[in-house]
Amino acid sequence: MSLALWPVFEDSRAHGLTDEGVTLLESPLADPLLRFDAYAALMIPDTFTGDPDELVGAELSWYEPRDAIRTIGDIRVTLGPSDQELAAALNALESVLMAASARATRFHFTVA
Repeated sequence: MSLALWPVFEDSRAHGLTDEGVTLLESPLADPLLRFDAYAALMIPDTFTGDPDELVGAELSWYEPRDAIRTIGDIRVTLGPSDQELAAALNALESVLMAASARATRFHFTVA
């Protein structure tokens, strides 16, 4: 089973992503995205689903989409021609984060 990294929005709006989360989590560039939560260095079991904050007993941490959008931009400039799949995943994530930013809605990541 592959783990997928998904944004969850404070206003409970669905994000509409399909399998982009798998690409983001399995990418060597996942670390900059995972830095948004305290569980970034946590080894998440393959069988786990839910909010990783549950694994460390932490309260949810909500983040501003504009910060993640800026991080995505930083990642994008490092991509090469062979990173088409990751670029598409970042574009999809950026799109839903931009919509959340327009709604003034914070997010956190969950694992599925």
